[in-house]
Amino acid sequence: MAAFVKAKIKAARDAIGKKDFRTAQSAAEEALHHEADNYNALVFLGYASLELQEVDKSEQAYLKARNSGPEQALAWQGLERVYTRADMPQKLLDVLNNLVDIFMKIEDVSKCAETVQKIIELRKKSGTRAEIIGALSLLLPSSPLYPFLSALPPPDYTQPTSTTTFPIQDAIYNSLPLLEEIMTLSEQEEKLVVDKEVQKRRQRIDAGTPQEIRNAVVLEIAKSSNLLSLYSEIVNHPNTPDQLRRSTEGKILRHKLQLLYALPPADHAKTQLRQEIDDIVQGTVLIEVPDQLAWTIAIESKNARTVEMYDISLLRSYVRLFPASPLSNVISGCMYCLGIPLFGETEADAEEAKRFRDMDYEVAFQLASDGLADCQDSILAYRLITAVYASEGDYPSVIKVAETGLKLTSMAERHSGRDLAWVKHALNSFIATALTHHYPPKYHQRALGILEQLLSMSPDDAMCLLERGYILRHAGRYEDARDAFLAAHGIFEADNAQMPRILEAREEAAWCLTLSGQYDQALVEISNVISSLDDTENTPERKAQAWWRLGRTLWDKRDHSSRKESYSHFIASLKYHSAFAPAYTSLGVWYSEFSNPPDLSRATKCFQKAVELDLREADAARRLAEGFADESDWDLVEVVARRTIEGEGGAEDQSGIKALATGNIAAAARYKPLHAWAWKAVGVVEMSRGNHESAIIALQIALRANQSDHRAWTRLGEAYAKSGRPAAALKALSRSREISQDDWTAVYFIGEVYRQMGQFDLAIATFEPLLVDRPDEVGVLLAMAESHFSRARQEFAAGYHTRFEESLAICMELSMKLVNLAPGFRRIIWKTIADAIFELSKITLFVNPTLVLSAVRPVCEALPERSEIAVIVESLSATELSGKFGDNRDRLEGLDLHWLAIACYSTRVELCKNDQMTEGSALFDLSIAIHSIIPKLVGHQSEKALSDAANSAILDALKHSPGNEWYWNALGNIKFLREPKLAQHAYIKALEIDSKNPTIWTNLGVFYLHHGDTDLANQSFYKAQVSDPDYGPAWIGQAMVATINQHLPEARALFEHALTLSTPTPWSGYEYSYRVFTDPQLSNVPYEVQNSFLIAPYFAMRQHCAKHGDDPGGMELFALICERLHQYDLALELLERSIKFLEAAYEKTEDAGVEYRYAVANVNIGRVRLAIGDYASAKASFEIVINLLEGNATDIQESSISPSIVLAQARFGLGLSCHKLGELENALAAFEAGLEETSVELADVRSHIAILLAQTLWAMRSDETREAGKDQLLQLIADDPNNLRAITSLAAMGIVSHNNELTHAALTEILNVSGERRLELDPRGEVNRLLFLDHSKAGRDLQAEKILKDVLDADPMSLAARLDLVEHLLCKRHVADACDLLAEDVQPIPTPSDRKFRLLAILRTMERGNNGRESLNGSPVSQGKPIRLAERATLLAPWNRTNWHVLAYVQCANR
Repeated sequence: MAAFVKAKIKAARDAIGKKDFRTAQSAAEEALHHEADNYNALVFLGYASLELQEVDKSEQAYLKARNSGPEQALAWQGLERVYTRADMPQKLLDVLNNLVDIFMKIEDVSKCAETVQKIIELRKKSGTRAEIIGALSLLLPSSPLYPFLSALPPPDYTQPTSTTTFPIQDAIYNSLPLLEEIMTLSEQEEKLVVDKEVQKRRQRIDAGTPQEIRNAVVLEIAKSSNLLSLYSEIVNHPNTPDQLRRSTEGKILRHKLQLLYALPPADHAKTQLRQEIDDIVQGTVLIEVPDQLAWTIAIESKNARTVEMYDISLLRSYVRLFPASPLSNVISGCMYCLGIPLFGETEADAEEAKRFRDMDYEVAFQLASDGLADCQDSILAYRLITAVYASEGDYPSVIKVAETGLKLTSMAERHSGRDLAWVKHALNSFIATALTHHYPPKYHQRALGILEQLLSMSPDDAMCLLERGYILRHAGRYEDARDAFLAAHGIFEADNAQMPRILEAREEAAWCLTLSGQYDQALVEISNVISSLDDTENTPERKAQAWWRLGRTLWDKRDHSSRKESYSHFIASLKYHSAFAPAYTSLGVWYSEFSNPPDLSRATKCFQKAVELDLREADAARRLAEGFADESDWDLVEVVARRTIEGEGGAEDQSGIKALATGNIAAAARYKPLHAWAWKAVGVVEMSRGNHESAIIALQIALRANQSDHRAWTRLGEAYAKSGRPAAALKALSRSREISQDDWTAVYFIGEVYRQMGQFDLAIATFEPLLVDRPDEVGVLLAMAESHFSRARQEFAAGYHTRFEESLAICMELSMKLVNLAPGFRRIIWKTIADAIFELSKITLFVNPTLVLSAVRPVCEALPERSEIAVIVESLSATELSGKFGDNRDRLEGLDLHWLAIACYSTRVELCKNDQMTEGSALFDLSIAIHSIIPKLVGHQSEKALSDAANSAILDALKHSPGNEWYWNALGNIKFLREPKLAQHAYIKALEIDSKNPTIWTNLGVFYLHHGDTDLANQSFYKAQVSDPDYGPAWIGQAMVATINQHLPEARALFEHALTLSTPTPWSGYEYSYRVFTDPQLSNVPYEVQNSFLIAPYFAMRQHCAKHGDDPGGMELFALICERLHQYDLALELLERSIKFLEAAYEKTEDAGVEYRYAVANVNIGRVRLAIGDYASAKASFEIVINLLEGNATDIQESSISPSIVLAQARFGLGLSCHKLGELENALAAFEAGLEETSVELADVRSHIAILLAQTLWAMRSDETREAGKDQLLQLIADDPNNLRAITSLAAMGIVSHNNELTHAALTEILNVSGERRLELDPRGEVNRLLFLDHSKAGRDLQAEKILKDVLDADPMSLAARLDLVEHLLCKRHVADACDLLAEDVQPIPTPSDRKFRLLAILRTMERGNNGRESLNGSPVSQGKPIRLAERATLLAPWNRTNWHVLAYVQCANR
């Protein structure tokens, strides 16, 4: 067996040598068949299978070989080939690592090195950056392989290909390139890890700021980082060149600096790490290595108190090493601007020193500014720039730059842990100085806080003491200020400071004496200062200030000689410095107050010069503004006021006047002014220009300085009112009244605010006391007239006609008083008069015509005799109009008032000629007035002339204001019928100007509706509704479209919605009421429910008739509604008024249509008179109708009601009247005539008349007539078996006459009609009621009750059916059943019914009589006492006598 296996293995080896891999594979397999774990057979099988591309079989063979001999290399090397060819890097890496271990064990260093090289190459090809670093680290001294691989011979650089391990040999004997590669890869990997982790953590909730996240990640990564060790190895490597060593040292510095910034401030490791960084920086600076970061750290870490305390040699070296860096530019430029020599006078610095000295100041400053833009993180740069700005007096820039420097300093302290207290002290000192002198005393509060903090740190800081003195002096604390100046003076002298600082402190201390009133001592000290200034070289401005202060001290002494002497000192001040503004102010005061005579011209010039030179000269500005105000030059007053505001800092930082321009109201609100008069002047000017928000802000700022200025409060209230903020306006004006009770303008504006709010009663009540004290005040009279006019319109909309007439009469009375009192206001006054008369012309029936006549007669007298419009229409002449309103007139007509309104508008047009502002408005009003009178003048001879006049007026108005949408809208209305294309163009043009105007959209919709385009009309009405959902005419228009499209329920809903809108809509109440009243479904419901439906139309029509007292159609509809609601007296009154209007109209026109309407009105009034029992008058009315229509009923074709029906109703009513009067023969004749004249097509009308004829015959009580009546009904039933009215009448006759056969026959006929047909023919349930009565009369109570229950079961929602059954149960005293039935009321929306409350009252009264059983307590409607329930029934239907009877019964029962 062993020999066979060996033979097969040998055969396999020989076949492999001959590359016969198939034979080798078979031989190896045969050997393995006999010895499955033979190592060599498995290896040969794996090799042959691999060459045969059977990779899986090869892998399995090698794996079995590896398992049988894990310490032998052949199987592992086979697996290496398999995985290399199959491209399985991870498995290949595992194999290579095992081979390294095997070669180390067998001490084959070459094979080991080759395998390591393969590992490195594999990682570089497919590994990550971290895996590559791990592979390369195998060659470092820290690797366990390094001692074994060190056994390799040194590399032969002359023959690098002589060995297969040259790269490994090179890395072992020269590790610097390897270290550099690992360092580069490690840097990249660490940066990538940090960035990824920061990005991941930023998505967490409460992750902190980005910098906090990065610091935490850097600290975590630093714990496992080997960069510092790599840097150290490179620096300490013997082969490292100097350049690489320097760059690596720089990386060490940056790495440690990153860790330093990442460490929290309280970490003790921060101090040690900072010391290590300082050591690196010191070494770098010492040997002048050009590492900019190290040099920057060396400079920025200095805690220097002043700029001079920085190491100039360090700065000089920095500039020399990095001449192109931004910080070098800042250092060079700022040192030149501050006068500090940067370069010495040595030979080495000679060239740089010369270039530095030859630099121009502007160039140096620009160099520093540009450098700062590129080094935003340099504390030194900000500190130097701050010092430069401070030397130039650019205080806003000082504050801005120093605050940024402070933020950087605090950040540097937090990051590095260094103490930079003196740096912060210096920057705060700059800020305090700037805040002190920048628009004093605007920022003094903040500056004082900073100074107190600085002095607590350094009590001998002379500059801080000096600035503190300035602040105290501005606050009026002169003694404390003098002490501060003297203390600063002593410190300056002790420190040998520059003479200007010493003299500044002495001069300010002396000036405090002047301000505190110690003039003699002040004169001595200021004179000493002037002497010292003369002995030193100083600026001219300083000398000018000293001489001015000396002169001002003399002026303030107030004696004549001193004030005279002060003049020479002011002149001396200007000689030293001609642009010293305070001297000009003092000279102006001298000229205006001391010069004899006062030289106001020179004074004004001096004040102007002072303001031009220095905006802070507020005294000069105020005197100048007062002078301009005296001359009424308000533009110059505004200029001076705004310059004064700028001078006090009101235009700075978007607070103040800039805020008014830019709308930054919040910033302006924080500003407290020094000169309130300037802000008040600006507020008044802004208000006059219509900038009300800006005016409000300006006046508010003015009031912060002086809250007791009542005029400012009044102006503020006026501005609030004009900006649409009435509540705020009333508060401001009330505050003004509290301060000054004598300010009548505040009261006037309060009234104006009430008027704008629509509270006209309050406005009038406010104006009335003013007119008592100031009866001729034009503004108050005009406002009073406008208030009465506006109140009148409000009263007319509410239907208060008496108040309406009274208000307009007062309005005209006040306006006529103004015509004579204020001729300059005639344009406004005549408009008010014309508007008032135009409003009066809308009504035709006046409540108090005498009052109206007395109001309009003075207007007629004031009109010019002949106007342009009077040439067209004779009725408009003053003489003609005076005749219409003369003392002999006993009747007043709205048409005459309309003519008078047109005449007034025409008068206003003539007054407004050549006035571009008002002529267009006057022409517009005139065109509207003329156009609106044309419909009232049908057939009038002047109709064409008036139409042309209206057209001409509106066209002239458009020439004045082509951008006014209302003028275009009026043109469309005027051309609506005559020129449709022009009208459409006008409407569209108006919408182009204002696309959200609901009125114009509605008018356009009416235009389209008139021309039959319902789709476009509906779209236009929809646009109007979107623009203003409360605009009623748009809803009316859409309802008309729905009506045309036969969408009647929707139309009714739209009309109802229009009626509920807050804005009154003309004719909406009429249209809604008409549709409710004519709804066919209304006649099919019980009368009790009908009443509830008609309540809303009742109130709508009442309001409509109040507004349109000349509308007979509206009065007639209202009368019909009142008739349904049993309001017969009101219905009679309305119909009588309607008949009077129709009579008057017929007298004028003799129109057949009017005559027919008159006939219909008489039919209605006759029916109402029948209802109230006035049968004789009813008979007369019906006879009038018959006389009018008899014989010519067919001539009227245009009415919606057939004349035949009207005539039939007249016959019908006449018959009833005669019947009630006992004239049965006449009644019979009327009914018979009605039957003969009524055509067969009017079957329903004939049926009614025939039934009434039968009932009349029955009422004649003779057997013959009763038999004739019965035959009449039988004939009706024979003609129409479904005529339930005839059948029920016949049954009633049988019941009354106890004719059981007749009753039975009639009821049988009723029962033969199907239930559905019966319900259709008898929706009110008259048949069921008749059946119930028949059973009740016959004593069949169960059958009677069953009838009622069947009706309720058929319609459980029917309140009438339920109440019928309850009433029957109560009659039978079945109180419990009645209670249960009412408690089961399932109506989803309870209907208020008087009958229901009436029965409830009876029921609860009966309950209390039956042992107090309370079974309805759970029903909400049953709550309350029986008396309350009966009262509610009476309230719902006061015309129903039964309700009053029940109320009396309940009251008696509950006593």
